[in-house]
Amino acid sequence: MSYARRLGPSKEMRFSLLGIGATMDVSADGIRFLAHDIIPERSWLELEVVLDGWAARVEQARVVRVASRRDGTFDVAAHFEQCSETARGTIMGYVAERLATRRSAA
Repeated sequence: MSYARRLGPSKEMRFSLLGIGATMDVSADGIRFLAHDIIPERSWLELEVVLDGWAARVEQARVVRVASRRDGTFDVAAHFEQCSETARGTIMGYVAERLATRRSAA
């Protein structure tokens, strides 16, 4: 998963690449991921999420929580504010597949 932070409020979408994170949890409405750099709460992000081959682009996500971890990384939670129906459907398909796999393994 890669993420970028918006640099300004202008209509020109200017972003600064922040890095690559590891997805910890995802739903149709948001994501929790590990980041190597601190991302301020209430920041706007653009996300490129790849989940076991399922790719989705989230145009706007708002950081709602950031917590530092003992290993120096950051646990970041973001809510999807602007996400195409196609991307949301891709994420929902991934979640449904994971849930089905867990149920069949139990």
